[in-house]
Amino acid sequence: MLPSIVAVAFLLSGVCIDDGAPLYSSRYAQCQDESEGVDAAMQDCIAAELESQDARLNAVYHTLADSESSLGRKKLVAAQSAWLKYRDANCEFYADPDGGTAAALIAHDCVLRETAERVLELDALKQP
Repeated sequence: MLPSIVAVAFLLSGVCIDDGAPLYSSRYAQCQDESEGVDAAMQDCIAAELESQDARLNAVYHTLADSESSLGRKKLVAAQSAWLKYRDANCEFYADPDGGTAAALIAHDCVLRETAERVLELDALKQP
């Protein structure tokens, strides 16, 4: 059974990570506030934030890869490939065709959340 609308609201609320920093941009929070719960507008907010987070992920990934040895780079490439497969399969699980628009929002938000968390994870691994 898919989460209720309360769970959807929680997922889209801009969850914070352990250090208290927001996971998403302030633009995303503002966009979601302005969406007034309209599914299409919420999807647009998620898409815009995902584009931004994906760009951040690519940047931090390449910075990290450039700082690794040849063996470390190979391991990073393999880990990133496995992570992408996991993210996509895990988030697709939430896209229940019988779940309506809420299921689509949850699945799309899952991709956003997983991507933003991966940015933070890889960023923490960068060498000073």
